[in-house]
Amino acid sequence: MNASSPVVDASGLLILLYDFGERAVDFLRECTTSSLIYYEIGNAIWKECFLVGRFSSSEAFRLLRLAFKILNIMHIVHLNEELGTIALKLAGKLKITYYDAVYLAIAQNLNSVLVTEDKKLAKAAEGAGVKVTNVKQFISQKFLC
Repeated sequence: MNASSPVVDASGLLILLYDFGERAVDFLRECTTSSLIYYEIGNAIWKECFLVGRFSSSEAFRLLRLAFKILNIMHIVHLNEELGTIALKLAGKLKITYYDAVYLAIAQNLNSVLVTEDKKLAKAAEGAGVKVTNVKQFISQKFLC
C-alpha cells in the first residue's frame, strides 16, 4: 500500500461491480480499502436481492463471489487502535457514521484520494481536507491503481 493508492469505500466498489463486472478488477488493482467492506458489500447485495428484488439470488451469489475476487487483489487495511481513534474523532467532529469515518481515516492517513458515491461522506471528506472523487471521475481522470 502506498500513499498514492486510492481508498475505495463500499459504495464505490459496488458501482464498479454492478457497472463493470469482472472488468472492475482492472480499476481496483492495487487500490486500498477497509476490512469493513466485506460486511458492507455482503449487506448491500443481500438488501438489493432479498429486500428490493433488484436481482435474483443466483445473481447475488455471483456478485458476492466477484466482490471477493476483487477484494483479494486490493490492499485491505485492518483497524488498529490508532486508526480507530482517528476514525472516532472524525465521526464525532463530522457527524458521520464510524464506518464511514474509517474510510476517511485511512485516506487521511495515506494522504490518498477517497473514491465514494456517498454524498454525505464526500462532503465530510472535503471538510476534513481529504481529496475525494466519485467513480465516474475516478475512471475518467485515470486514478487507476
